[in-house]
Amino acid sequence: MKNFFKIFYSLILLTNFFSGCGSLNPINDFFGIHMNIDEEQNFKIVKYNEIDGISYQNSISMDPKINAWSEITSNEIVLKIINNSNQEIPLNYTVDQFILITNEKEYNLGKGERADYISKSIIPVNSSQTFILELPINYTNISQNLSNKSETELTKEILRDYSKTGNKLNVDKENIKYIIARIGSSTILLKKVPQDN
Repeated sequence: MKNFFKIFYSLILLTNFFSGCGSLNPINDFFGIHMNIDEEQNFKIVKYNEIDGISYQNSISMDPKINAWSEITSNEIVLKIINNSNQEIPLNYTVDQFILITNEKEYNLGKGERADYISKSIIPVNSSQTFILELPINYTNISQNLSNKSETELTKEILRDYSKTGNKLNVDKENIKYIIARIGSSTILLKKVPQDN
């Protein structure tokens, strides 16, 4: 009976080990490297698979040592920035920008709580930082009735409508062209990763 329990516990530990090693939700919808935005046409993702990783073409002025992966869910955008350069990347809640560009327009993404963002402060050398970004807000659903109401009444009405409408704007993943992350002096342009290779 003791052998049975030893084997049983060994199997449980082994199962936990292997399930902990594999990522259930890989961050692989978009990929990009540090570049000047004007050079976007020189950055092409050739292929991707989970075994061999990603293959891409870039120009000599781009820096693949600073790169990023992104996953888009129905509630948020997960962005992981990897810094394999020889300098840390400073973070600044006020200045840093995360932009989602669709075929029609561009949206600034929310950075979440200021205190959480500030606590990260830098992306050290040979490390990564994950950001949970808020989807764009659809302000068009909010009441904009500018009749003879006081500022206080208008503010209350807008806040009430804001809480009722469900403030997330559903952007179709297929309609997204790029995601741009501007942090410190680095600009990373992420393009869609082909999934059928």
